[in-house]
Amino acid sequence: PSSSSNPSRVYEGYGTFALAASVNVAEVDLTRDAIRMMIAALREGPIDPDLLDRARQPVLEDYANVLKSLSGWMSLADRAQSEADRLDRFFEAPEIIKAITPSDIGDTARKYLDPDMAVEIVVVPDKAAVIAADQDSAENQTGPAA
Repeated sequence: PSSSSNPSRVYEGYGTFALAASVNVAEVDLTRDAIRMMIAALREGPIDPDLLDRARQPVLEDYANVLKSLSGWMSLADRAQSEADRLDRFFEAPEIIKAITPSDIGDTARKYLDPDMAVEIVVVPDKAAVIAADQDSAENQTGPAA
């Protein structure tokens, strides 16, 4: 599973937030239900403060480690002149992340994760591809068919 946020750098207030999961075709409905339940729990809130701390910690560690390498500095310096605001955002981000509360998560989920506004895209192989994959899998487990 993964998530991403891509706010527009051109149009204020626009962007996308995406949730994705690569699962077996047979698990699509179960996965969809699990994602919907997770969104509902976030919207109903508040989330457990310990859960928030455990989610926040790896993000803070990434910020702490990014400038320990030349590539981290290069990615930050790459746009230092053309997009100087990104430098400020980078250095301010850890304190902002630390200040996020469970209530903030619920408020944000209610604002941006409205199930009625979601666009759902499901990509699955056609039936022939699934049958061929199942046959290949069976042959690999038992040897070639006679």
